[in-house]
Amino acid sequence: MKNVVELRPRAEEFIEKVVDNYTNEEFRHNFRMNRITFNDVLTLIADKMSTQDIDVGHHKISVKVELLIIWYFATPDIG
Repeated sequence: MKNVVELRPRAEEFIEKVVDNYTNEEFRHNFRMNRITFNDVLTLIADKMSTQDIDVGHHKISVKVELLIIWYFATPDIG
């Protein structure tokens, strides 16, 4: 009997399609920093984080997405 891999639903391109359209207030509420600060940090460390997109299975994660994920999970929810 063959192993059947069940595909799980994914929120593909969530950051590109949803987060990039957040207002500045929504961005700050969700990531606890303003978008300008995030972009400044991204500019400062992007080349140090990775030289290529991360390959996760069949999906690639950009440095921007990687930083948002790290920041989100590393920052305590204070509200």
